[in-house]
Amino acid sequence: MIFLDLDGFKDINDQFGREVGDELLRLLGDRLCQSVRKADFVARHGGDEFVVVARTENDRDLERLSQRLVRAIEHPTELAGGSIRLSASAGLAHPYPQTRQRRSWPGPTRPCSRPRSTATGFLTS
Repeated sequence: MIFLDLDGFKDINDQFGREVGDELLRLLGDRLCQSVRKADFVARHGGDEFVVVARTENDRDLERLSQRLVRAIEHPTELAGGSIRLSASAGLAHPYPQTRQRRSWPGPTRPCSRPRSTATGFLTS
């Protein structure tokens, strides 16, 4: 599981207004969904946080996925007559940290195009 927190998002709402902030969240959600596999799951978890649940073979794959998602967030977004650029922090959670073995995980009841993640540490962009 990967937890993504948008850095400084409150400033976007303060500078451009909540409508622009809401549209930016929708665009970022779509961008995250495009950055994961179809069976992975992406959800918004609060104001400026996203959660991604994904099957990965090992810790390294999970870290690569989290880095790809952070890069997707950091890509400039054209909105409100200008370019908005954000950074994000990612936390990784491993489902079985004691064994680090791949286990059978049934996944969500319905697959979606949104990212899922697991965390073992924090990456800050």
